[in-house]
Amino acid sequence: MPNRINWFEIPVKDLERSAAFYSKVLECEVVLQKDENFAVLAYAKGDVSGALVLCENYRPSVDGILIYLNAEGRLDEAIKQVRVCRGTVIEDKHQIGPYGERCQSE
Repeated sequence: MPNRINWFEIPVKDLERSAAFYSKVLECEVVLQKDENFAVLAYAKGDVSGALVLCENYRPSVDGILIYLNAEGRLDEAIKQVRVCRGTVIEDKHQIGPYGERCQSE
């Protein structure tokens, strides 16, 4: 059974401070990608991981964490079910580099 959660993004206001914080709290390496305004939490192939993302407009305690759920090759059907279940697609499906596709719903 594949992991249903495969990525998360934690919005932060101070990337270096947050990287140091999560590195200590989670006891893992956090790799800064300053040119791209994010830091990746170290992981092994097949593990679930995520990133700290510099977000000037977020208020982390209010806006929360973005979690990527694994629809396992059936994103179009998952989007259809969001609508059937009266959810809202707030960002249409789009490519995210070499990592695949995503959309946002609530």
